[in-house]
Amino acid sequence: MGAVEGSWPKSVAVRSPSDRVAAAAPAAMRAWLSAWAAFDNGYQSAERRIRVVWRSVNWRVMGNVSLPEKILFEDADAVAACAGVSRSWEVLSRRWRSLCEVFPSVAGRRDCVKAAIIVGGWAEADFERLLSFLAWCERNPASGVYLRQLPVNGIHTKWVEARGGVIVPLLQAVMGEGGDLYQLLGVKRLPDTVRMRLLDPSLREQFGGAEDLQMPVAQWSASFKRPPKRLLIVENLATGLAIPDMQEAVVAMGLGNNGTVLEGIAWAHQARILYWGDIDTWGLHILSRVRGVFPRLQSVLMTESVLESHKDLWTEEVSQETRAASHLTDEESRLLADLQNGRWGERIRLEQERVNWASAVEELGRRWVTPVIPY
Repeated sequence: MGAVEGSWPKSVAVRSPSDRVAAAAPAAMRAWLSAWAAFDNGYQSAERRIRVVWRSVNWRVMGNVSLPEKILFEDADAVAACAGVSRSWEVLSRRWRSLCEVFPSVAGRRDCVKAAIIVGGWAEADFERLLSFLAWCERNPASGVYLRQLPVNGIHTKWVEARGGVIVPLLQAVMGEGGDLYQLLGVKRLPDTVRMRLLDPSLREQFGGAEDLQMPVAQWSASFKRPPKRLLIVENLATGLAIPDMQEAVVAMGLGNNGTVLEGIAWAHQARILYWGDIDTWGLHILSRVRGVFPRLQSVLMTESVLESHKDLWTEEVSQETRAASHLTDEESRLLADLQNGRWGERIRLEQERVNWASAVEELGRRWVTPVIPY
C-alpha cells in the first residue's frame, strides 16, 4: 500500500530516562528496563521481524546500563503484529490488493489509500458491493439514469451517498477524471424543488386557484405570467403555512439550510425579499448565505429586541455555528456574536414559530408598506 511504501526495515526511536531521573527512582528504572527486555525477548524466533536495538551507557549512580535505543520493524506485518492489529491489517492488505488488481489506476494514489483504510473496516458484503459498483461504473460512464435506478445488486441511494467520501476518490481514479459523485457516475440529479404559497388572489388565478404548490426551481422561474413582486422566505414549514394573504406576495417555506436554491428563480432577483428565520447561530448563518445570492434581501423579526421580548419561549441549540458570517449587517453580526459568546446564556435560540403571531404579521405588513389582505 502507498502508506507503507519505502525501504524496510523501519525504526522507531525510544526515548529513555536521563541519568538524573533514573537515579531518583532506581526501582522504577529497573522495572522499565525489565519490561523492554521482556518485549525484545518476546519476539525472539528464527523469523524475527521485530527487535530492539540497545546502546550501553555508563551512569554515575547505576553504572553500566543497556538502554533501548530504537525498535526495528522488518515489514508492515511486523508493525501490525506489534500493534495487535494483525487481523485488521491482513483484511486491509487483501482488499487493497484486490482493488489494485481489478482497478490498476488506484495504485499509488494517496487519496485512494485513505479510502481503502476505511474500506478495511467494512463488512465483506459491502466490499464486494463496492467492487461490483466500481466495475459497473467503469463499463457505464454516462448512464443518464437517476442514482436510485442503478442496476447493481445490493446498491441503493443511501448506500452510495453514505459512502461518498470513499467512493469519490476511487471513482476519480477508475474513471480518470475529477468531479463530484453525480458527475463521476454520469447520473441525473433530482431537481431542487421549492414549496411556495401564493398569498395574493391574482397570483392564484394564474394557477387555476391553487395556493400551495411545490415544483422544481426551473418551473417556478417560468410559470408566472405576472411574477410576484414580493418574496418572503421563511426557514420553517409551519411558519409558511400560517402566513396570511398579502398583496403581490408569495412565501417560500421549509427550505431550511437550502435557501440558496432560490437563486435559480429569475423573477426572485427583481422581487423585494424578506427573510425570516430562527434567531440562533444557525439561523443567522442561513440568512447570510441567502443574502449572498440576493444582496438586497432584508431580514425581518431577527433582532435583539425580538429575542429579548420572548425570553420565556427560548430554547437551546443542540450545537452552535461558531464561525463568523460574511453577509450580515452590523446589527445582525453583533447579534450573532452575542449568541456565540453566551450573552444571554448558553446556546440560546428563539424559533420563529414562537414569536407572537399578531405582532409578527403586523411587522411583515409594515416592512412591505402594504396592508394585509383581510380574510
